[in-house]
Amino acid sequence: MVVSLGAYLTPVGFKGSACKHMEWRICFNTGEAELVNNLNDTQAKAYVMPKMILKDVLKPTNK
Repeated sequence: MVVSLGAYLTPVGFKGSACKHMEWRICFNTGEAELVNNLNDTQAKAYVMPKMILKDVLKPTNK
């Protein structure tokens, strides 16, 4: 079902990369939203908590 909802091809090339023009990501935004909308309460918390930990506790730097 996720694949049937479509996908987006997004360029993600990094500055200075020799293959910058070939670096792409396939995003299933609509499918992810559909899956998240169908999670029960426990599943939703298990989905959100690692994202919060990554963002607030680990604080990754994009270098």
